[in-house]
Amino acid sequence: MYLFSSCVRLIFSVLPQWSEPQRLTCRTRPESMTTCKESTIIVGGGMVGVSTAYYLASAAQSLAKSHCISVVESSPAVFAAASGGGTGVLGDYGFEPEADELGVLSWHLHKELARIHDGPKNWGYSDIVIQTLHNRTQNLAAKQAGHEGAPLPSWFTNSDDIVANFDYGPDHADSILFGRFLLNRCEALGVRVYINAHLENARADDTGENNVFKVKITQDLETTATICQNIVICAGPWSQRVFESLFPESSYSIPMDVKSRAGNHLRVQTPLWKPEDDKHGTAQLYLRDVLGHSLDISSLLGGTLYIGGYGAEPEELPELATDVHAQPAAIEEMKMLAGRVLNIPEGEYLEILSVGRCYRPFVKHNRPIIAKVPKTKLFPSTSGKEWEKGGVFLNVGHGSDGITLGPGSGKVMSELIMGVRPSVDISGLGLYMP
Repeated sequence: MYLFSSCVRLIFSVLPQWSEPQRLTCRTRPESMTTCKESTIIVGGGMVGVSTAYYLASAAQSLAKSHCISVVESSPAVFAAASGGGTGVLGDYGFEPEADELGVLSWHLHKELARIHDGPKNWGYSDIVIQTLHNRTQNLAAKQAGHEGAPLPSWFTNSDDIVANFDYGPDHADSILFGRFLLNRCEALGVRVYINAHLENARADDTGENNVFKVKITQDLETTATICQNIVICAGPWSQRVFESLFPESSYSIPMDVKSRAGNHLRVQTPLWKPEDDKHGTAQLYLRDVLGHSLDISSLLGGTLYIGGYGAEPEELPELATDVHAQPAAIEEMKMLAGRVLNIPEGEYLEILSVGRCYRPFVKHNRPIIAKVPKTKLFPSTSGKEWEKGGVFLNVGHGSDGITLGPGSGKVMSELIMGVRPSVDISGLGLYMP
């Protein structure tokens, strides 16, 4: 079995002016899974896909079951889209009530992982204080609601014109480092990860009571034919494209809504940061009417600030996640706005570490889809009863909550595949049928 300990690496690209985001890359050669008693191919190497692989592999190991698991990622890096470019705040960004139980489960799983695997050391897991800042002179409601709370962080330039409404948020993690942790755990559990790869030609052989898919994995122009019982689509904003390419006859369409849901971001060195500052945890500031344009600034352990919340000019979704690039005009504007409120010592400048842009994988009804696709919707011309085991599953549509809901979504998806009752009620997260 191919493992990829020798090829998981964190690549930093630092250019004089700015750089693209950090990428997690690995390389595993395709291998046939015909000898496995059960096998699953997960399409998409982001937070939800890798979390699904981790919890499925963990469940198989605990039950001493032979289960081959592969993650197929079309880009030359995993966590190359929103999963690696998010702020890392583990909180509710507005998911619908149907996802509330999933959110609670996922938060507990984050806490559990951090406790067992030293999250503060390995992926910057910490408490976070969230503060919404308003201009006192322009916002009467903010003036009336203002109250003393947690002090503003030292890297922010305070002003008597600013009033802060504060809240102690759930928790915070560095999304890149958390992704690296998940990859390492998947490696230890024998999960194969293919980059620069595509799943093709999914044909069902359902002559028996259980389904088997005959598929091909193409990587770097080399194609390997294999079989699997389960296909899980977790390709974020690219999920409908993947689904349509694999099942062109399907009568179902994933209702993705991503073109106008992108955002630029950058990471900078925290001004005046000292190691002892990390003892106070992290902070996230929402600047609403302070700068004339919304901006979010979040600190990470280790002296880094994440700046986002600015939005992006709509562009068509490119073929690969690594083809999504920051928009220079937006980045320059964000740098200028941030420079007005960050406590930068005289004579020094804002050090840019990386920049990027992400498409958030929203669906039209604004709640995740975690469900099995019925056989008749994949192949409308087919007949016969539904497969008892095996099939095609969707784990998509997490919007801005991919890192928050990743562990919970991965766990309940693994339970669906293993044929056990999900840990929480996901009956409201089925296929969207307008």
